[in-house]
Parts: sequence; structure tokens; C-alpha cells
Amino acid sequence: MNYNTNWFGQDIITNGNLAISNGEFNTGYSLSTQDIASDVFEIKLESNATPAGLDYLDQNTELLLCTFGVNIQNFDTDDPIHIENTQYNSKFYDSEGILHETDCGEVNVKVEACSPEITGIDLRKSAGSESILEVTGSGFIHDSAEPRDEWCGLPNDEHRVKFIDVNGDWVAPLEGDYLEWTDTKIRVKVPTEGYVNNGFSRTDTDNDEYAATGKIRVCINDNVFACTCFDTSEPSVNSNNGELYVPFSTYTKDREGESDYNSGDCNHAHHARLRSELSNQSILFNIDALPSQDAKDAFIRALNTWRCAIDINYGINSSFGIPVTMGSTPAGLAGFTALTIGNCAIDNQKVIWPTEIVFDNTQSWHFTESNPSSTELDFESAALHEIGHTIGLIHTSNDPNIMFPSLDKGDNKRNLTGDDLEGGQFCQERSLVALPADCGIELLPLTEDCNIPTNTIELLAEANIYVYPNPTINELYINSENTDYSFSLYDMHGQQIVGPIIPKSSQFIISTASLSSGIYLVVIQKGSQFFNLKISKI
Repeated sequence: MNYNTNWFGQDIITNGNLAISNGEFNTGYSLSTQDIASDVFEIKLESNATPAGLDYLDQNTELLLCTFGVNIQNFDTDDPIHIENTQYNSKFYDSEGILHETDCGEVNVKVEACSPEITGIDLRKSAGSESILEVTGSGFIHDSAEPRDEWCGLPNDEHRVKFIDVNGDWVAPLEGDYLEWTDTKIRVKVPTEGYVNNGFSRTDTDNDEYAATGKIRVCINDNVFACTCFDTSEPSVNSNNGELYVPFSTYTKDREGESDYNSGDCNHAHHARLRSELSNQSILFNIDALPSQDAKDAFIRALNTWRCAIDINYGINSSFGIPVTMGSTPAGLAGFTALTIGNCAIDNQKVIWPTEIVFDNTQSWHFTESNPSSTELDFESAALHEIGHTIGLIHTSNDPNIMFPSLDKGDNKRNLTGDDLEGGQFCQERSLVALPADCGIELLPLTEDCNIPTNTIELLAEANIYVYPNPTINELYINSENTDYSFSLYDMHGQQIVGPIIPKSSQFIISTASLSSGIYLVVIQKGSQFFNLKISKI
């Protein structure tokens, strides 16, 4: 066996740093050790008989030869630990007298005086919403933690709680997100912003590195051995088979962008509120670039599902809307939502606003209300998922949640689960808080009919506004019993030709005789609603 002398010293046999015990062989054999070189030792099993009297083993039988331990002389983080085979001559004869090579066993690292034990965890907590998980047990503080060795309230930076993320890896909260740590109880926020596993590399939300449903680990003495002193939740700690159930996760942002944050300060994360930049305190989407009316209708159906479920003030508008398009997406994702998370310098609160939704234009999409075939992705389901991201929700590991990260061809997920509703309602209510000046405008709750008609003509009819004829030749009529609206006319280059005009009678006539043949856009505003209608001039 070859070994690292920086860790174990030289000549470990001669210097008494190898402890060894016999395995399962009988008295006809003896075990011996010797230093072959300063960084190589040998363990030899020999027959005591002359000539050698071999005991025949049944084929595929494994035999424990020995157990050994090596004392560590010095921690050297720059030169990794290793014990490895350089020459391995162990062999055995089976019952047919055929010589076989044997396999090497495993090397385990044992840390003495370190025995955390989890006896209880909560059943259900969301991530990123500042929900607090309580872990009970014993042995949560290692003997190496000295008085006044605290790290932002922790005994030291080698004490962590770790959560399974969406990918099945481990993540730990930021140091400021621990509220209490004693030898028998830990209280900590469930993270969407934190550290990867045992180090200080920050998690990446885009890579799903945040807490999800799964086991909980209390990890101490967490240094070069990558958390060798730990306990992981077992089925006995709660009725969820020892797992924390995470129903939803939301976007957060840490303190590093705050005006009073200094390097070395305890860092923690806060939930990000939605903001609007519109005076009507809504968030609007522009779906004009979607490839067909069926695609637009599918997106509107998904938007209506969220609007009716949580009264979120979302709508459709061509002039001010967030673009919804078909195009290329990162890493071949079926859909992608771009968002910005910022810090409000006035009160150090976090704000979030969506900037774009893109659907993969290489997919075979299904747009209608019928069920998709086995070769198609359901567009309404994908839109429901992406709109969930704009609300502030991120992925969960729970299928059949809408916010589960993948959608199979042939399936449809057009109904929100209880988890999705809970998460959406949390984000909606959190976003109704008034924002300071220069940080955007808070959303208002939806007060109008939550169902947006999937046809612009129907929408205008509900508002009691009628535009005709379309196509037009010489005149375009706009009729309404009320005059509580304004309208404008644009060409397809975005140049305003008429308006904005507030009519003074129930009928207004726009002369189109002098206009060139082509497509024009009528934009009508009625209160907080905007209606965009394409008109053909022939």
C-alpha cells in the first residue's frame, strides 16, 4: 500500500502508526507487516505449513484478511489524503484449483468524539420563503468548537445543516440564516441561496441548487474530510420517512448588494418581491410573436389559470408587454424565463421582475385544448410552468407539481396542484407590499374578471367597444355607448398615425382612404385595460 507521508508520516510500521487486527483466516496462516519504503508498507498473509497447505474456498467466497488503521500525523489541505494499492498480490484458489485475483476492500475514515444524532425534524417547510426548519437531537456541537469561536451565531464554520437539492446533491444555508444552534436544537431557514455541499462555493439557482424534498444532514467537523462527522435523518424522525417535504421554492437574494453590507458581514437571504413599472400596477405580456392564434390562446388559458387561482394582476398588451416568443433556449430547455433580481437601495428589500419568456422553436408543440400526442409537448402546460417562474416560483422535486422541472411528451399539466397554489399565493401576497420610490411599483390584486377572452374581438365586445369593418377601405368605425376610452392608430413600423384621441360621442370615424395598403394596429385603452387589434387596409 502506497500512502501520503504529509498526512501519515514516514515508515508507519517502524514508527508504530499502524494498528492491525486479524481477519477470518485460521491458525494455519499468519499475518505480518513491514515497511517496504518510506511511503509504502506491506501486509502479508502466509501459510505456516511447508509446503504451503492451502485451504480451498468455494468459488466467489470472500474472506476478510485484516482490518487496519493509520494515525494521521498532520492535516495538509494542499496535498490530498490518499492510501492506494501499488502492488496487490492477494490471490485465492477455488474448489477447482483455479487461481483468482481478489478485490481490494474499502478505506473508511473515523473521527473520534463526534456523534451527532438527529431525533426529529419538521414535516413540511417551503424554501426561500424564510420558513424555519427545527432539528432536534444531540451532539450537534463538536468538541473542537472553542468558546467565542462563533461564526455568525454558529459554534464555528465547520457546523452546518445540509439539504438535498433538486438534483439530489447537498446544499447548506448562508451563515446568517441560522437562527439557533445548540447541542440539542437547531433552527435554520430553508435555503434557495446558500453554499454547495461542504465548501464556500455559492449555489446557482439556474442549476436547481436549492433545497428540495429529501433528507436532512447535520454536519460538523466539516473540513478536509468533507463532512465525516454527520448524521442524516432516518425514517424514525418524522412521518415522512425521515424527509422534509418542500412544497414550493421562491427566488431570494443575499445581502451582498445592500448599501450597508461589508465583506465579512454575516450573510443571509430574503425573498424577492415582484414589482411593476406600470402605473396600473400590473405585469403585462406581449404574445404577438407566437406563431398562431392557437398558440396565443393556449398562453392566455395558462395565464387565466394563474389569474383566477391567486388573483394576480397579469394581463396581455402589445405596447408594454414582456415579450413571449419562440426561439433558442439554453441547453435545449423546452421553455426559459429570464428574470432580474435586484436590491432596493432605500430599504434593502429585494425586488424581482420578469423580462422575457422563450419557448424552444425546435420542439413539436401542441397548442389546442385536446390532448397532445406522444410526440408533442403541450404548450399550455409549458406556459403554465413558465408563468409560474415570472410569479417568483422555482422548481420543486415533487411530481406532479406544475413547477416540477420536466414535462414529458404526450402529457399535459394544465391544473395547479395544492403546492403550486400555496407558492403562488405566497408570492402574490408578498408582492402587494408598498415599494419605496425608485424601486418600482407594487402590484395591486386583480379586481376584474379573471378570465381574459382568447379572442381580441370578444375582449372588445366585453368592454362594449366595437371596431369595424376589418378589412377596411376608406373608413374605420369605433363605436361604444360610453366615451371612457382612448384610441390610437399605428403603422407596423410603430409610427403613430392617429391619436391618442378621447371620443366625444358614441361613434368615431377614422379616415383610412389615404393610407397605403397593409396592416395597422389600433390601440385602445379603457381604464387599466389595453386592447390591440390588427386592421387590414385594402
